[in-house]
Amino acid sequence: MHPAIVITWLIGECISLHGACTCFPPRDPKTPVEAQSYVEGAAAVFEGTVVRIAAPTLAEAGDAVRAGLLIVTFRVRRQWRGEIADSIVVTTPLQVTMCGVDFEEGRTYFVIADAVEGRPQPAWLRTPWLDARSCGTTRLAHRARTIEQLLDSR
Repeated sequence: MHPAIVITWLIGECISLHGACTCFPPRDPKTPVEAQSYVEGAAAVFEGTVVRIAAPTLAEAGDAVRAGLLIVTFRVRRQWRGEIADSIVVTTPLQVTMCGVDFEEGRTYFVIADAVEGRPQPAWLRTPWLDARSCGTTRLAHRARTIEQLLDSR
């Protein structure tokens, strides 16, 4: 991954851990090589349509942190990275102010999701724990056409 992207991500992560979401998204890639760097390290990269959004209860979540997540199920249209599947479930913080993505059912998104590691997986999550954040990489699919084309051209 390009050093500038790593530094930008680290700054965004450090700031978002302490309250309001403040991040500095990496600039969009301009070449196929840059597009590969852009998604490097992600557990899943796909285009999908939101088919369900749910929030676990505090009892299901087990703690307030996991209760503050939305569970978003996508019907996958195209996939560039991760385990091939017809549907993928990701979590995102409930609040946009905590870097949550403002997903809407029926809309199609370009999603870059990271694996959640170092925390116990919630019992209600039946698939590998993937998390999507709003720091500029996950977006409506029509706003990612150039990135998708670059990923396709590799």
